[in-house]
Amino acid sequence: MRQMKTLLRATALCLSALGLSTYGSPAFANTLELHSVDGDTTLELFTKNTQLQYRVNANGQQLLPAARLGYTVEANDALINQGDSVDKISIERQSDCGSVELLCRQYDIRVKARKPSLNDLKMQFRLYNDGFAFRYISQLEGQQSIAGELTEFNLNSASQLWFQSDDAIASHEGQYAQYPLSQVSSDQAIRLPVGAKLKNGLYLSISEANLLHDSGLRLQKIKAGRFQSNFYDASWPAFAQHHSAWRYVVISKSLTGLLTANMVERLADKPDSSIFADRDFIKVGKSVWHWLPEGPFGVLPKRQKEYIDIAAELGFQYSLIDAGWQERYPDLASNKDPYSVIADLSHYAEGKRIGLWIWYPVEELGDPINRRIIFSKLQKLGIAGIKVDFFDKQYGDAESYAAILSYQSVLKDAAEFQLMVNFHGASKPTGMAYTFPNEMTREGVRGQEFEYIREALNPQHNSLLVFSRYLLGSGDFTPIRFNATKLGASGNTASHQLALAGLLESRVQNFSFSPEDIYRLQSSQPSLIDYLRELPVVWDEVKVLAGSEVAGMLKVAKRRGSDWYVFVIDGRANIEQSVNAIDFTPESLDFLTANGYQLDVWSDKNSVDVAHTEYPKFIPGQKLEATFFSHGGLVLRFKPIR
Repeated sequence: MRQMKTLLRATALCLSALGLSTYGSPAFANTLELHSVDGDTTLELFTKNTQLQYRVNANGQQLLPAARLGYTVEANDALINQGDSVDKISIERQSDCGSVELLCRQYDIRVKARKPSLNDLKMQFRLYNDGFAFRYISQLEGQQSIAGELTEFNLNSASQLWFQSDDAIASHEGQYAQYPLSQVSSDQAIRLPVGAKLKNGLYLSISEANLLHDSGLRLQKIKAGRFQSNFYDASWPAFAQHHSAWRYVVISKSLTGLLTANMVERLADKPDSSIFADRDFIKVGKSVWHWLPEGPFGVLPKRQKEYIDIAAELGFQYSLIDAGWQERYPDLASNKDPYSVIADLSHYAEGKRIGLWIWYPVEELGDPINRRIIFSKLQKLGIAGIKVDFFDKQYGDAESYAAILSYQSVLKDAAEFQLMVNFHGASKPTGMAYTFPNEMTREGVRGQEFEYIREALNPQHNSLLVFSRYLLGSGDFTPIRFNATKLGASGNTASHQLALAGLLESRVQNFSFSPEDIYRLQSSQPSLIDYLRELPVVWDEVKVLAGSEVAGMLKVAKRRGSDWYVFVIDGRANIEQSVNAIDFTPESLDFLTANGYQLDVWSDKNSVDVAHTEYPKFIPGQKLEATFFSHGGLVLRFKPIR
């Protein structure tokens, strides 16, 4: 009997590999089993007391206990819970999806309503070898409204969770912290993503992707380890065949797997080729930025030209003119036209081969006609990109339905006029940067601009960002700030700041140095200028090194071309200040395959200064030890000797 079951399963796998369904006409049942391609993960769909539920097992162990599924539709002044009065469920189609490297199996499910008067609910499930995703497809008649979900995640198997602790901040700029499951309050809405470490040692990350037609999903603990859907909007419009965003869970045995899964990219819609036929204007890079050093005063034309000069000296690609130019530039122009000042700055920047980014409040871009007039003007002036701010204030919450639509309108029009985009006061990434590749970065993170006028960032928050917010996509954290007062308040060090520039990725990385900051570094610490000039903003390979812990010590190796960097930050909580040593064993550096490397090490000299040590020839396998301060950091750069 066991041999027969194995043969039947192998036959089904072979048919699926050929893109053939193993099901003909749908056979309704009370229980269905959905399997990943490797067979290690099983998602079981079933009904209990007419409610649609699911549970997940991995490698024979229970991963997620039973939890509800369902979609709520508002029709004729009544709420209809699709998934709450279920007769039977069936698989309409099974097919393969994904790439060769990331095979997935897709199941199209029909949920048959118990009452004939109710429309059936359709769902799609995708099971990967490292996680699963699902979305709802409502069968609506004409325009109706979506009023939320019944979706739950049962995390009773978790020992630790990490997420933003202050959900009331509408700009998705909460502080990340780690909690035992028992200490998570039931009276707060939790913004995604939510990370978890299970009692069996596996790691999870829960979030959503391809959020284009809905309000952003949040979670709220309802009892024990169960978390239920929660939304800022009470309801939002929908039409027939409405597809919800994908809800997904990454499952990983390792922190490297968690960090590199990139489920958001897998689930995002592909770019519209009619909009993005020409992508030559989309260029990653680094930018100088005046706001943290001197606020709106940095927009003054004479001063801005100094920023453009240092961008050119550093080998950067951009300079960002932030808020304040609309108020100051009219008084500086003979014709009172602020764009004549921008034209002069753009011409100056072009001579230095630097592109300019210009800041706008989203309120100014709300009217479609006015937005296109502005974008056309910027294109003619040779502007590279726009920073669009205050979605949280304009729409009540950065994840509101209106805000989600606004991001797309801005991106679509900006693409037509060949402008890149940086969103601030914005929601978390959900894949728009893949559907609209002119989105280069967005805030949606408590970064150093938050620290500019509010509280300091603590080292544990910085460490947690790597395994939470930055699993979703680029973030405009604006790393590297050597302000002694801010470093003292936050408890981290200058080397910690250096490492953040490599850990917290952004396709356009904004650095908050004043010209004077750069001049001081050129004379006192020229190796840091070299670091800034050569640091990549996108990477080819990433590995989390042994000994790393969520919310603790973090050691990540990243490769660009043949160069390797190792970034270390100390995010441990409640530790005494001391000097710590790290022994990099040959096993921990087994990714070094060249015969010899030029090695540069940047470490803590003290809390505000960086020490630089150069090894002209480092041979893989030889002993390597480095030191750092508590809550400090460390950067190693390995360049093959040619």
